[in-house]
Amino acid sequence: MDLSALDLTIYPLWYTPFWHLPIVIGSACFFIVCLIAIGIWYYVRRKKRTMLPPWQVALQHLTTLESSMHTDNPQEFYVALTKILKEYLAVRYAARMDDKTDAELIAFVQTITESASAQILDVLERLPEFKFAYGQPLHEQMHADLYKSMQFVQQTIPANPQSVR
Repeated sequence: MDLSALDLTIYPLWYTPFWHLPIVIGSACFFIVCLIAIGIWYYVRRKKRTMLPPWQVALQHLTTLESSMHTDNPQEFYVALTKILKEYLAVRYAARMDDKTDAELIAFVQTITESASAQILDVLERLPEFKFAYGQPLHEQMHADLYKSMQFVQQTIPANPQSVR
């Protein structure tokens, strides 16, 4: 068959798919540039946030607890104190503490150094009385327990804090 005999003027010479159109190519390039810019922005923003060591976080939470301490609800105070201590111990010693009971928490603290655990054990042994038996501690007792908790956190700071991150 002779192609020169065909009238090719009625057929388009080529077909341009929609993804070859300049508007689609430009939009795709713009989208890719936006994704890269968002990725860079997120990376820089995340890098600026510095992680505080667990002892600083625990001390901040204990200070906040001290400023918001109410004598009318000691049960709430001791529940918050237990939560802060469990979070600190979980991060500091890489132990799972969220599902531990108070007795298991005491057993874990006893495995830590004797000098640091001696004062906090007194607080931990009284926790169930105030959390569940609705015991009424004195305001001074609550402050003393908070102070002992702060001392415990300060005493368990490692000798070389930069190596623990």
